[in-house]
Amino acid sequence: MKRTPLLSLAAVCLLAQCNKAPQAAAPVASTTPAVPSVPLITSHASPYFMKVASHLEVGGSSFNYADKAGLMEAIAMMLDDAVKNLPPEQRKELPTSFSFVKLFQDFGLDNVKALGSSSRRMDSGLYHSRSFALTPDGRKGLMTLNGGPAEPFMILQTAPKGTDLALEIPLHLKSVAKDSLASFIAMMPEQGRANVEAPLNEPVPMLGITKRELIEKLDARLGLFIQVYPDQQLPLPGAEVPVPGLDALLVADRLGWLLEPLKQQFLPMLSNPAIPVEVVDKDGVLTITFKAAVGPAPMDFQPMLRFDSKADRLMLATRASFLKKALEGKELLTTDAEFKTAWTGMPQEGNAAVYLSPVLLKTLQSLARQGMEVSTEPQSMKDMVNKGLDFLTPYLGHGQAGCMANLPDGTLGLANLAFPLSDTSVLTSITTLSILSSLAVPTFNLMSVKANQMKASTQGREIVLALRAYAAEHNGALPPTLSDLPNGAELLNREGGTPVWLYDATLTADAPSRAIVLATEPYAGQTRCVVRMDGSAETIKEERFQLENNENLIQR
Repeated sequence: MKRTPLLSLAAVCLLAQCNKAPQAAAPVASTTPAVPSVPLITSHASPYFMKVASHLEVGGSSFNYADKAGLMEAIAMMLDDAVKNLPPEQRKELPTSFSFVKLFQDFGLDNVKALGSSSRRMDSGLYHSRSFALTPDGRKGLMTLNGGPAEPFMILQTAPKGTDLALEIPLHLKSVAKDSLASFIAMMPEQGRANVEAPLNEPVPMLGITKRELIEKLDARLGLFIQVYPDQQLPLPGAEVPVPGLDALLVADRLGWLLEPLKQQFLPMLSNPAIPVEVVDKDGVLTITFKAAVGPAPMDFQPMLRFDSKADRLMLATRASFLKKALEGKELLTTDAEFKTAWTGMPQEGNAAVYLSPVLLKTLQSLARQGMEVSTEPQSMKDMVNKGLDFLTPYLGHGQAGCMANLPDGTLGLANLAFPLSDTSVLTSITTLSILSSLAVPTFNLMSVKANQMKASTQGREIVLALRAYAAEHNGALPPTLSDLPNGAELLNREGGTPVWLYDATLTADAPSRAIVLATEPYAGQTRCVVRMDGSAETIKEERFQLENNENLIQR
């Protein structure tokens, strides 16, 4: 509920009285207009107003406040009454213990007693917006999904300089599993309960624990930092618009308990000299680096993984140079002028954050326009989308940021955006920025295609190593099919999926090193990943493949 200007003025007076400083020895003239005296509410005043208002700002472009105490309970009771009035044949599908009141309580939806938000314009032209959800009895159930107490932001300590998209999110299922999972399952119909419990009790491959145990232990934090290069173009298959070059860094904290068993299983294999990676495991720090770039520029990524068991931090970067900035802490995002402006008035600690640079915003807008040009949508739809992009243009010239922090008595949301958030909770600012960044979805979808190509290259190299080992024991002959390899089933049915390979079984161990022994189906009819007898893998255009194609390549 939005308060009237009179109530906002009353809030100014009330806060001024609460924060009144000692009187100075001599009065000083002020150019600020005197605030007129207005009557304050004394009867039925909200017991939560000052607790919420202390986290907000009054006197700006908007101020909103609303009590929520009892609202969720009332809704739950109405729903329970509706269930009681259902016909018996429908009601019998629900467990006798089912109750919306209990469900809302278990999910913590009744814990929010009041909400408030404010917004003001800053000298930079951005609008500093705040919101606060008051939970004086603590957070529980779904309210714990955003993690525990606020902690130093990863985005401030780790994001490399030049980062255009920075995301920091919690992966905190531990408390939800403890507080709500059992109650939620218990209130499900019997068949639905079985459908949920069966997968939860299934073991997770290679981890030695069930999915339920995984959920009950998961309390991690992820950071994703991406720098885009608009002047580069990644030749991704199926891309209808040019995709900019990029560097990326993924950081995961508190996943050591999950990584250690994987490390024990895969480290011996990765240490094999035939695998194209360099492995160093020293003083509790495991580093895995590709020995060569996985493709030609600008796709000359040379991925590097670093796991510090003492700090319980995993870092995976497209290039060692991008990872180095994060590790050394000298060239960080916090030194960028645009980021400094976007982070003005924001805290040093919290639980989730997002930052979008002007470079990223304008690049996404350009990609969206180009996507419309080649789209088969009706012209009227194209015109509407382009008008929407035109409308956004004035808002894309600033870096913009939002964050969320858990406090002892509630959840605080802050954002610096190019537009004000009036009549809405600023906790939705994270969602608003997500809408802007959703323009990146086509880009990242295409990035996933590249990831599949990289995975195909890696798996293809492993298959060639197995083929050469087989040939060494069979007078230089290759197996009739890939399934005839000693570990063929493992190579061809790996978790996460394996490409359908075209395989030339007529080759022998003394075939030319550049002969194609494996190839994928074409990506969007334009390119294929091929693996040669010398173990090298690359993505080539379909025209080149046809020139080199051996008619003996068949699907295996």
